[in-house]
This record gives sequence, structure tokens and C-alpha cells, in this order.
Amino acid sequence: MPRTLPIVSTMQVTQSIIEQLYDRKPELMLPYLSPDIAWITDRCDTPIYGYYQFLANLSTITPDLPCRVTHRHYHLSLASDSAAVITGDFQIHQKTGSTLTACSEYHLTFVWGVEVCKLKLLHAHIYPSIPSHSPDLLSFRGKHAQTYLISSGDILYVEAENMNCCVRCLSKDIHVCHPINQLETIMPPEFLRIHRGYIINRRYVISIRRYVVEMPNGITLPIPEKRYMEVLRKIEEHTGRLP
Repeated sequence: MPRTLPIVSTMQVTQSIIEQLYDRKPELMLPYLSPDIAWITDRCDTPIYGYYQFLANLSTITPDLPCRVTHRHYHLSLASDSAAVITGDFQIHQKTGSTLTACSEYHLTFVWGVEVCKLKLLHAHIYPSIPSHSPDLLSFRGKHAQTYLISSGDILYVEAENMNCCVRCLSKDIHVCHPINQLETIMPPEFLRIHRGYIINRRYVISIRRYVVEMPNGITLPIPEKRYMEVLRKIEEHTGRLP
């Protein structure tokens, strides 16, 4: 980095941007964004490319409530004459009056460069860490490098989409970059593969009949004839006898 923009500046501005973002004051960070900024966050389903698209998505990028940033640990991972990469982790706490609640831990990767002799953020990736104390949370990789953390209890079923999958949740669908054979090996015991294209959460089975299983919201999923008796037995083992 040029002497007028020392590495220490990237560390300080990284910290400042994170604090402004989570305090819902994004306007303070705008002067540091490159016109070609790439911003990736778990709060958006797809990456954001460009300064003006970033502005258009401010309400999605910023948290619903102001948060305080704590336990900051940022590191210089790579440096050259024209760029620097800062990585690290931090915790956020929602602020309700003078009370801090709802701690979450995140990781970040910021790529800084110099444009017209000014320090500019070229690439930002902010993603949640996987809490080791929360076995109920499952981690999925999105199609655009996101990391989704989803409670197993929120998942109705998983549907194959060629070499990827769609995780059908109670409130929304999430498209993930995993083949269904891989997901079958990591899903908790309450999940059951009923078809080459479906894994269901047995907690949400309403009924089973030849050759379909009924899920909430009128959803019915097929069961192959050859697999029907095995699926019926495994569902009844988990849930008790069904109509």
C-alpha cells in the first residue's frame, strides 16, 4: 500500500465500517466503497455488485435493530503494493435501551484497494460462524458463497434440484449448493429419505397413504411403490401410528 494509505488504515476503517453497519448508520461507510464493490452477506440471497445496487439494498443489508459490536479480532492476511486483505471475527449484540441481548458471532473478509489515491473497499464477505453449542443448527452453502444456518426444526423437507437442493422451510425456501446424497448423510435422525428427490422431516408428517406422504399446507410428496412399506414403518416408528 502507498505510504499515504498505510496498512493500519485498513484495520481502522474495517472496524469503523462494521460498527457503522451494525449501528444502522450505513451512510457513514459509503465514502469507502468502491463503485464496483462486491458485497456478500447472509442477509441477501445473492451477492450485491456495485455502489448503486448497494444503496438500493441498504434496508436489507443493515440489521433490523441497532447492534453493538464486541470481541473484534481483525488480521492482515495479505498485503501488496495495491491491495490488502483483512480477515477476522466479531460478535454483535442487539441493543434494547441500555440492555444488550441476542449475541451472534460473525466472520469477515474485506479486500481493500486504492482508487484515485483513496482507500476503497473492493470486496466484502460477512458470514455467521457455526456455533459449536447449537447442535440444532445446520450449515448449508448457498449458490453464491453464502453460509446459511438453519434450525432443523424449521425445515419441512429437502427437494433435489439436479446437483443442488432446495431446503423448504416453514417461512421460506433456501437454495443450497449441495447434492441430496450429501445432505442425506448430515441431516438429523428425524429426517428420512423417502424418494430419490426428497428428504422429509418426520415431525411434520400429517398422514401417509399409498404412495404419498402429506405435509403441511396441502403438500404431498411421492413415495416409490417399492419403498412404500419401509417408509411407512420408519415414519410410524418415529411419530406413532398415522391415519
